[in-house]
Amino acid sequence: MGLMAALREGSHGVRLSPPAGYRLDEDREDALKLTDLERGVGWFFYVFPGLHLDLDAEHRDGLRRALEWPARDMFDSLFRAQRRDDEARPRTADPSWSPMIDVEHLLVDGSPALRTVHRMAYEAGREVVMGHLLVPLRKGLFEVRVICRDSFTGLRETALLDARMAESPPGTDAPGGLRQADYDDPMHDAAFPEHALSRTRAALHWLLSEADLRVLERSEAKGVGEVELTKLGCIVRAPPRFVHGSSENEGSFHRVSFCGTDGVQHLLITRDDAPVRPRILRDEAIARSRRIHEGDGVRDIVVGVEVLDASTARPLVLTIVEGTGHVGRLRNAMCWFLDEGDRPWSLCLTATAAVPANVLAAEVTDTARSLRFTTPPPPRRPWWRPW
Repeated sequence: MGLMAALREGSHGVRLSPPAGYRLDEDREDALKLTDLERGVGWFFYVFPGLHLDLDAEHRDGLRRALEWPARDMFDSLFRAQRRDDEARPRTADPSWSPMIDVEHLLVDGSPALRTVHRMAYEAGREVVMGHLLVPLRKGLFEVRVICRDSFTGLRETALLDARMAESPPGTDAPGGLRQADYDDPMHDAAFPEHALSRTRAALHWLLSEADLRVLERSEAKGVGEVELTKLGCIVRAPPRFVHGSSENEGSFHRVSFCGTDGVQHLLITRDDAPVRPRILRDEAIARSRRIHEGDGVRDIVVGVEVLDASTARPLVLTIVEGTGHVGRLRNAMCWFLDEGDRPWSLCLTATAAVPANVLAAEVTDTARSLRFTTPPPPRRPWWRPW
């Protein structure tokens, strides 16, 4: 069954009436693509089974910060893809400028949801704006994206700046420039209905007010906090908003922020039962970090290493791995330690290169320090005795 029919029937736990009269570009089981030719709006509907978004109010500040990284990464990637001039710099080169425009927590049919709007491109002759609606469901995540493009740009900004200057009394100094948030204020959308930002917001408004959107199976997923991993014989506290994976792979966690494809992070906890000598853990951590990423097809790998908590009973080795993966530049943090039986454990936190290394390092090391055993490790045996 295509997603168009599934959404009308509500078989994924969400029901709506997709916009009628639009060009049908794709209708797969998990993805539906439509184009509103009259208004110049691209519609994308997705379902992501098994992918969960924690929208707990306690963690909204952290989520807001996490949204910034994939938004900037997407903006930079599109800028580089369209430029041959290596010296050209995107707007995001200014750390005070953000591609994120709107972040709104709301209720959809009584269920928590997240609405965001951000720029994908913003320069003379090209502006691309994308909006998202993320609705957590019992079985996964439902997402709607809308994309609007403009090839004639700057009209909104010029008109608003001219109006600001016209407000100044004759003979006075010209007022200071407007902030990006002033140009993007929703109060101006009605005056510029053809602008990409106005059209994106209007499309999301239609979705929320006229598409008869109903949540039939509400999400029960929450960030796990502290969780017992029975097969691994330990208890661990995952970073905020991480949701535990399936029982078959109990050491797997994931965290959604931006959408169902970009900005999804994974935390994987593993143990190797073959003992490692403590004095070579640092070298082993570097070698294994590189080997794991090479096996996943990562190119141009650079591994940074740091030994932490050296004077404690459980020294940690932190590796930061950077390289180019299947979907672009990545930056992963891995934390390594030995239990009392000298078995090596690793915690791997994945991310794109947009996430600062110190943020990744803090989260993965805090998680490693929280781990405590419920099943005693086997007794340590001499490294020279393999039996």
